[in-house]
Amino acid sequence: MTLDEIIAALRIESATPALTAGMAHAAKLAPIIYAIADKFCDSVYLLPRDNVLLFNGLHVLAAAKHPDLCDHLMDIAEQDIDLLNQLFPDHITTSLARLLLSVWDREAAELFDRIERPYMAPDVNWAFYDVLARLTFDGRISRNETAAFLERIERDNLIDDGDMNWWGWEQAVMKLGLVELEPALRRVWTKPIYEQHSEADHAATLDRLR
Repeated sequence: MTLDEIIAALRIESATPALTAGMAHAAKLAPIIYAIADKFCDSVYLLPRDNVLLFNGLHVLAAAKHPDLCDHLMDIAEQDIDLLNQLFPDHITTSLARLLLSVWDREAAELFDRIERPYMAPDVNWAFYDVLARLTFDGRISRNETAAFLERIERDNLIDDGDMNWWGWEQAVMKLGLVELEPALRRVWTKPIYEQHSEADHAATLDRLR
């Protein structure tokens, strides 16, 4: 497929052959995708076909591990939740986490900083918690460093008591089996955001944690 044929195909939602073919043209495709990403981050309304091209193009560049993609993903993550829902309808957390994990090339401190930002959309923050958990599981961030970071968030109460971001925090603790944080986890469960959760829910989480 030529580059023009690939771009035309990437504007269509079911573009599997073009996704594979696009990897061979990633260097030429990148400026086109990044130009659309810049418009997206400037709150320019994207036509549906350009929105699909951006979504598919990001995945091509992630598969090709394009060196500039992480910068653009970080900019995209800063956007309003309504914009993000247009790009990643009903799957912001999953898509953003997968894309970031494909090209993450930063120090742990930058990831910690992103998680601590109070204005990030919960779905985005959950994606960063997922990235943190996976990078820690893979040994790219030390377990002790991650445990200390998560412990500090709870100890210093860096998330509002009614904020859904506690759910992302809880998932990171659970996925990594950080049993040493069980006392912190139990304190988090007393917050208003967990008032609908039952003792059975907590017991199930503890079973998975252990």
